[in-house]
Amino acid sequence: MNKKAYKVARRAFGRFYSATRTTMPWHRCLEYVIGERTVPDIGRVFVFKTIEDAKLFIGINIYSYVIMEGIAENVGFPRFLCNFYNLDEIDCYWKLKDKKKKL
Repeated sequence: MNKKAYKVARRAFGRFYSATRTTMPWHRCLEYVIGERTVPDIGRVFVFKTIEDAKLFIGINIYSYVIMEGIAENVGFPRFLCNFYNLDEIDCYWKLKDKKKKL
């Protein structure tokens, strides 16, 4: 099912990137281009249902982030919670079952 969704992103050098780009391996960071579909190599894109929830995520960092409105495909509740201890584990998170916890 497709639904309107809100994505929090960072703006750098005139481009839009994953909000967590400073804490994750660069090759796992997504770039968002207005008017184009974004699909990660592995996993799914995290979005908010409401703009209010996206604003709560940003908090007081209003100059570090932007909120993008778009259409999300195959919207669903997250089935797993990430449990990682270092950046190397983020890279293989979607591939390792022992790093996932059922919600």
